[in-house]
Amino acid sequence: MAPIVAVGFVLSGFALWRAASETGRNPGLNRASQICAAITVLIGFLGLCNCLFGWNLSFDSLSANDPMRLAPPSKMSSPGALCFIFLGSALLLSGTSRFIRTFQFLTLAAMLIGWLGVSRFLFGAAPLLPYAPMAMHTAACLVLLGAGIFCTRTDGGLMGLLVSESAGGLIVRRLLLPIVLVPLALNWTESQVDRAGWFSSETESSVFYIEDIVVFGALIWFNAALLHRIDLKRGRAEETRAQLAGIVESSDDAIIGKTLDGIITSWNRGAEKIFGYSAGEIVGHPAFMLFPPERASEERDILARIALGESFENFETVRVRKDKEQIHVSVTISPLRNSTGKILGASKIARDITKQRKLEEQYRQAQKMEGIGQLAGGVAHDFNNILAVIQMYSDLLKSSGQLSADQSECAEEMGITVQRAVALTRQLLLFSRREVFQPRDLDLSESITNTAKMLKRILGETVKIQLKMASQPMFTHADSGMMDQVLLNLAVNARDAMPNGGLLVIETSGVEFDQFAATQSAQTRPGSFVCLSVSDSGSGIPPEVLPKIFEPFFTTKDVGQGTGLGLATVFGIVQQHQGWINVYTELGHGTTFRIYLPRLAKNAELKGVLPALADLPGGNETILLAEDDPSVRVVVRKALSQRGYRILEASTGVQALEVWKQNRDEIRLLLTDLVMPDGMNGKVLAQRLLQEDSKLKVIYMSGYSAEVVGKDFPMNEGVNFLTKPFQALKLAQSIRNSLDAHT
Repeated sequence: MAPIVAVGFVLSGFALWRAASETGRNPGLNRASQICAAITVLIGFLGLCNCLFGWNLSFDSLSANDPMRLAPPSKMSSPGALCFIFLGSALLLSGTSRFIRTFQFLTLAAMLIGWLGVSRFLFGAAPLLPYAPMAMHTAACLVLLGAGIFCTRTDGGLMGLLVSESAGGLIVRRLLLPIVLVPLALNWTESQVDRAGWFSSETESSVFYIEDIVVFGALIWFNAALLHRIDLKRGRAEETRAQLAGIVESSDDAIIGKTLDGIITSWNRGAEKIFGYSAGEIVGHPAFMLFPPERASEERDILARIALGESFENFETVRVRKDKEQIHVSVTISPLRNSTGKILGASKIARDITKQRKLEEQYRQAQKMEGIGQLAGGVAHDFNNILAVIQMYSDLLKSSGQLSADQSECAEEMGITVQRAVALTRQLLLFSRREVFQPRDLDLSESITNTAKMLKRILGETVKIQLKMASQPMFTHADSGMMDQVLLNLAVNARDAMPNGGLLVIETSGVEFDQFAATQSAQTRPGSFVCLSVSDSGSGIPPEVLPKIFEPFFTTKDVGQGTGLGLATVFGIVQQHQGWINVYTELGHGTTFRIYLPRLAKNAELKGVLPALADLPGGNETILLAEDDPSVRVVVRKALSQRGYRILEASTGVQALEVWKQNRDEIRLLLTDLVMPDGMNGKVLAQRLLQEDSKLKVIYMSGYSAEVVGKDFPMNEGVNFLTKPFQALKLAQSIRNSLDAHT
């Protein structure tokens, strides 16, 4: 090898090594390029040592061809010089994608020239051109160097096809070596047989013709079978891909693909449903348009961590829909990798959890209301005991006949105040869903007038209340406490709609609906009804809010300022009374709620006027009174003793059993509180005594409603149950009726 050739190989080898060491190449081809470059550098280095230091490594003797009597070359041949020009130019172009086809053409041309030199040695042929021949090792090095340079660019052209996962790439990889080596082997074998003279020329041609058919036919058949398997596998893969695509498209979750720069690349129907954008509107646009302004930096932080290979699971955040509404979403984000493991982008699965968040908030609100209900139940029991004492003493004072006119008026006011306190307690129990429905015949106008007095203190001085009551009584069968609650809730809502004050008009009237009127509304039905109208001069209700106003927990007030149960409670009460509500509103002009309740057939006096306490008959029977509150026990004893009854007292269930044992034959009625200490409540006490005397009459007392305490056995108000506080008249009636009733 001439010195200049060795130097060229050394320089070219180092240039190849540098090109093959760049990042982003195919790892296997990088290694092949480096091996080719290493061998080339080694051969070039040894050749240079031979020239400089006289090391005779007998390389040049390899190119000597005794049959052709060719002398070893002592300088670079013309084909070699041309190869170095081609390869040097290719190395200069290896860093640009624009000239990749020129790069590959120059490299292949140099390899072809080198391969001609190798084949000349293998087959003992004379040079094709009348120039100094190339040494075999020079030609081989040129082939290796060209192959190494050719392998450095896999991003396009012939090498792009070679490394691709397509069927064409697989066929090229399968056939490349056989195409090079099989003809070489066949021709070498033919030349050896020809030199040995085993066959005549005609026979030799026939044998090698058949040999070519068998070898190339086998190659074609093998690769055809391979292509068939690839097609089957690809068909199954396409079917699986289509199924996965169908699953992605049919998912209610948003499944989104995006680049590491945040550009959206894929968008399924679930994403269209959740965010409101179609795929055509958003694919190719940045995902930042889905982020609220205060979360603009969130996307950059997430994508930076995704680029490092991190993932996010069930990450809860806030996004913005096309209509600018903010929604809560649970997001799972994962890196999107190619076949070599390189991260190309991110895949995101987003689920709308806005309704779930609202349900959780409603559940927390319901738990709070449950706590209020439990608190109200406990407060009602103790508070009603206090009210019972005041009520009974008031009744006793009024029935004594020894009071002056002023004193009688005070006693009457005491009773009225107690009833107002009872109504307040019932409103609290009603709001917490722990109050029993207790309807009676009442004049709605009278009930509303009494409640309106309390509203003036609640609504404040800035709200003017105007009452327009019907000229005649508006009788209906309703729970007075619930009617108070309806008016209270509507009035409070009206006040909130008039922050600067305004006019609140409360009106009652009677209406008649015929069949024609009933067809004009889904709720209206024929008949006679009482109408309660509540109107305000406030801001009105927006059209988009109006359909939701009766939904539980729906509120337009700020957090902490509304429960969302006010109008829902009103709606439930009206439904319970077999009525309906109509709403009329206009923005900036106020709102009117009209409530329709069935009207009693007779527009006359209320039924069931109670007699005076003095007119009720008493008795001389013995009554066992079991009550743990001493104040209640004392006042009940006094009220019944005045009616002639003999009262035996006990403060607990255990004491009551002792009293029973001593007076069993005399006791005709047990009057017991349901909740008592010492582990024996009123129900257990009554069961014990009834086992011994089934004819014993029992009346229960409690600060709880009959609905709460009567879950296991029936409680009938005024028959076998008295809700505290109760009037002395009601106590006397219940006792007398129970004793006179037949078993």
